[in-house]
Amino acid sequence: MRGWGALSPEEKTLVPEPDISHQEHRAYIRAVFENMDMPAAMKGPGLEKVFEGLYRAQSAWDEVMAENIRKRLEPTGNRMVVLAGSGHLMYNLGINRRASEKTGWPFKTVVCVEVPSDLSGLEVSRTLGDYIWGLTTEERPVYPSLSLSLKKFAGLDNPVVDRKPFEGAYEKAGFEKGDVILRVGNREFTEINSLRAYLAEFTWGDSVSFKVLREAEEKMLDVVFE
Repeated sequence: MRGWGALSPEEKTLVPEPDISHQEHRAYIRAVFENMDMPAAMKGPGLEKVFEGLYRAQSAWDEVMAENIRKRLEPTGNRMVVLAGSGHLMYNLGINRRASEKTGWPFKTVVCVEVPSDLSGLEVSRTLGDYIWGLTTEERPVYPSLSLSLKKFAGLDNPVVDRKPFEGAYEKAGFEKGDVILRVGNREFTEINSLRAYLAEFTWGDSVSFKVLREAEEKMLDVVFE
């Protein structure tokens, strides 16, 4: 967000300097940005600064992905399939372009477009990708959303709820900001990523109980993925 030059030498080994000079890519990301629903406070004098930060972040992500592709492809010469969000692929301007520029190798892009269930087809720009695949709009996500924000505190092993959920199964279960997670099901967790991986195993119709500490009192919260 503060520019590539603000990174430490160690961070620069992980994030190559992103290309932020490509005008077509910049125009595409700006078009997406200007169609986003943003709070009124973000639309003031600082709007251009917000966009620039977003664009640098988007470009940095593309650059890291492209570099990882180069590192894995160059020693072998094999083909590779890369799955990424369409915003990083459309019009062949994102990860695909940077990977090709780094390696000189050809690529093909498949972009998926949601087609409303009441329509037999949808007219789109042919230049979205080399191949365009229509998918029926899903009535719900394939898996429940992990909409529980967590953080860690120094000196405390247990994950802590960072903010009160505002939707979904976790909101219905009654989680509050500051809840200390003591146990999930019959397991205890000290690492947030391990807890997230465990929760990702649950699907629609499943349920799991959380034991939390809130204001010096233990509480049981039942999460039902409906």
